[in-house]
Amino acid sequence: KIAQLEQENKTLQNSLAERNGVVEERDRIAEERNKLIANVVKLEKEKRDSESLQADHHTAQMMLQESWRLSRQLQTKICTELNYSDVAFSNIQKALVEACPPDHYAVCSRMRNVSITGLQQICNV
Repeated sequence: KIAQLEQENKTLQNSLAERNGVVEERDRIAEERNKLIANVVKLEKEKRDSESLQADHHTAQMMLQESWRLSRQLQTKICTELNYSDVAFSNIQKALVEACPPDHYAVCSRMRNVSITGLQQICNV
């Protein structure tokens, strides 16, 4: 009977040792999990900070470009006067006369004698 009790005691000790090993492994895995979670939180914060810096940089770039564009528009003349000797004068005058149908009279007949006195070129900025 003593031998049997000793055998049961040995079996229980082995089982307890195995259980302690499992508990230690569980604790190690839980600690590793907590470290990984902390690392994920840290990386997510770094990502948000990086995205924020990129957004700020992009906004600053857009503001610089917009101010440059506006200053260029304000410096550029929207309309420029063309010289009377410019070829555009005669071409536009011919186009206006030719646009008047030959079988139209009265008000349209005045367009056959049109004379351009000034011409401005509009610049698209």
